[in-house]
Amino acid sequence: MKKTLTVILAVFLLAALLASTALADAGLQNFTEKTPYNGRFTDVPQTAWYYENVAKATSFGLIHGMTKTTFVPTGKLTVAECITLAARMHSIYQTGSESFEQGSPWYQVYVDYALANGILDQARTDYNTPITRALFSVILSKALPPEALEAINDVPEDAIPDVDAADSFHDAVYQFYRAGILAGYDATGEFKPNQSILRSEAATILIRMAKPEARQTMTLTGTITLYSPDGTSQDFPARHLAALEAQGWYRYPVIRVYSATGSSVIQLKNLEEVLARGGWYTEPFAPVPSQFKGSTSTSIPVLSIDTGGTEVLSRENYVNCKVSAYNVPNSQAISNVSGGVRVRGNSASYYGNVSMIRTHQVPYRIKFDSKVNLLGLNDGAKCKSWVLMINNGGTVDSLKNGIALRMGRMIVDRDGYYCSDGQYVNLFLNGKYMGVYLLCEQQQVNKNRVNVAEPEDGNTDVRVGYLVEIDNYSEEPCFRMNYEGARVTDITGNTRTFRGNDYSVKSDTFSQAQVDFIAKYIRGVFRILYEACEKGNYLTFDANYNVVPSSFTNAKDCVSAVADVRSMVDLYILYEIMCDFDCGEGSFYMCVDFSEGSKFPKLTFTAPWDFEWTCSGSATGSFFASAFRSSSFISSYGDRSNPWFIILYKQSWFREIVKIRWAEIGGPNGVAKCIAEENALIDQFARDMNRKDSYTADAARANLRWIQNRANWLDTMWRL
Repeated sequence: MKKTLTVILAVFLLAALLASTALADAGLQNFTEKTPYNGRFTDVPQTAWYYENVAKATSFGLIHGMTKTTFVPTGKLTVAECITLAARMHSIYQTGSESFEQGSPWYQVYVDYALANGILDQARTDYNTPITRALFSVILSKALPPEALEAINDVPEDAIPDVDAADSFHDAVYQFYRAGILAGYDATGEFKPNQSILRSEAATILIRMAKPEARQTMTLTGTITLYSPDGTSQDFPARHLAALEAQGWYRYPVIRVYSATGSSVIQLKNLEEVLARGGWYTEPFAPVPSQFKGSTSTSIPVLSIDTGGTEVLSRENYVNCKVSAYNVPNSQAISNVSGGVRVRGNSASYYGNVSMIRTHQVPYRIKFDSKVNLLGLNDGAKCKSWVLMINNGGTVDSLKNGIALRMGRMIVDRDGYYCSDGQYVNLFLNGKYMGVYLLCEQQQVNKNRVNVAEPEDGNTDVRVGYLVEIDNYSEEPCFRMNYEGARVTDITGNTRTFRGNDYSVKSDTFSQAQVDFIAKYIRGVFRILYEACEKGNYLTFDANYNVVPSSFTNAKDCVSAVADVRSMVDLYILYEIMCDFDCGEGSFYMCVDFSEGSKFPKLTFTAPWDFEWTCSGSATGSFFASAFRSSSFISSYGDRSNPWFIILYKQSWFREIVKIRWAEIGGPNGVAKCIAEENALIDQFARDMNRKDSYTADAARANLRWIQNRANWLDTMWRL
């Protein structure tokens, strides 16, 4: 008998549950479209996060606009409006319709309904005041029966950090969270009970109540991860959130950033890069000594070279010096580091004319006694040699190098390829302000720069790494390239015989055999390229790097077997953007490494450099790096055309690779981003840049506009 009663009771409870579920389903099915939305509200844009919810809630008749054409989504909901929404929702759920005849005051009919149907326990006196989220939840939770608010989320007690068990609104809020009606403001699940509720938010909640498929699933564990400015994070009980925030914990990863003036603030960590561009850094600054402050606005790092009063006039001999860096984060500051300094360059240093060096800005090379990093360049790599770049055009020319190297790093700095890092600095020499220079890395073989294997001292093995420069100021060791005496036609239809150039070996060599070997190799690569592209004769190297016939059947495969075509494409694009007159005769680098495990087993174009002679003439209408120089230019300066680019760009397969690469780097996240970053630096540092010449910043901006116009034109040529 007892067993029979148990079975009967179970059946009864199941039937009751099914009946309750059926009633809930029936009530929710009453929420249907009454009138189409048809974009009736002019202040609800389709791009707004609440657009769909407002459209549905108004078409279902759950909430009305403030006028026929305006909804006022950011308006604060009042107590009377909330009671109206609850009465309307309750009536539709229970009867399938809502029909209220407004009297005076307009909301009285809704208040009477709410009192009669248990939505309100008693009359109120605050009907026209903005309603809090807490009271909104209490009133709205009584608009539907519990079976219509079925729990879909596991929200344990104490999981909502700002809702306590003793709060009068506790039950309503937890019911809404568990039913997916509310989800909290962020990952912590914070409710903000005392905050007003906006009309757009109310429309969203109404739709979630009316349509279960719109409800939100979530997980609140009752614990939250908080962050401190020192980079640590820790999990805490959610109910302690307010107290922990008062103690200096944050909901998102944060950092403390510092300005050059010594002030500091706490900011979101994901803004670190933006903050750095705005002159904020993640550690305190090394202050600028008082003797330098009068000569500069100190927006830019300060580099001081002190020789004890000895003039720096020689291009050959270093003068002993002490180098210090200020106005930088403490980790980048250096003080009285020993080394030597000399003048560098050729035309930029007036070919060593001492009187001109004394009275003009000239570039310098610093060589420290031991390896040191300057200003965090190249990810903090330590090296002995560094360069301070400027040209006869002053800081404007430094800025040309700045944007070119910025684009160069974006284009070629990957998988071991190298382009110098750079940073603008205010340079002081023996306390005298010299102007804004571009601090760069020396073009040299180094594991952090051009990473080829140099021979140990005295090692005469030819199978080592080499760095070579096309160099119109060549010094031994060097060799001559006659380019096969080839007469070719460029992409524009001009036909000429290539003019020979000197190539300087910039890496260490210890025998003439090494110089002869690299000369033979580079001449061989050019011959293979020329014969394949111009004559359809496909050659290659044998084991001893003699040029011999090959089995290749096309120029692309033939050239790719001996040359790193990707590096040639990358540098071609950069030189084509900048229109560098020197790209075929000076400061143009290539490398190859014959050692075991080499990263550069083929001839590789690398280390773009020296872009002062750029950004002139028309930015549009013709190719530059792949074409011969004009006759008028040659008559004044000689033919500085680049034979490698002239031959390669005539090849359809090479142009196709250029177009593919341009699609990767030519858009808003490539060249345009570099230009925008450089413009931001000019804006930030304009006062310093104009210290010597008031036109500098404007001239630099004009150059950037020229580069952007050039890139726009190239985009029309290279768009896939």
